[in-house]
Amino acid sequence: MQETRTTRAELDGEQVEAVQITDPDAGCTYVVVVEMENGVPHLRYMTVRPDRGAQPPAQFPWKILTVVAAKHLGLVRERQTPEPEEVAQIAREAANQGRSVRQHVARTFEVSVHTADTWLRKARDRGLIGKSNAGRPRKGESK
Repeated sequence: MQETRTTRAELDGEQVEAVQITDPDAGCTYVVVVEMENGVPHLRYMTVRPDRGAQPPAQFPWKILTVVAAKHLGLVRERQTPEPEEVAQIAREAANQGRSVRQHVARTFEVSVHTADTWLRKARDRGLIGKSNAGRPRKGESK
């Protein structure tokens, strides 16, 4: 995705803010309307305009287009990976409150539980927090 710019699109009889995304590799321009739902961008509307002589792609990268449009409009921010010390602090807070550590870290940083698990593993590997009692042991480890 090379070039983005803000534009307008007609949706359900009303003009709404949209993002025009030009993709020279695919030979087409997309107009994308996104909306936020529970902090996650969702594709609401998309049009595809192939460049002169180009065929539209067989599959549309709608997930990528949704994120590109949401970032362009400032609806989502670039995620910064927290330092393991910060993750450990959030994890300790959750444990002290009797909450699910993985869920609390995921919600605090607005990431998936999988991403939270990766960050928690780094904090554990540095000795910042204790081993988890949940799940199965990692390869070569015992509980």
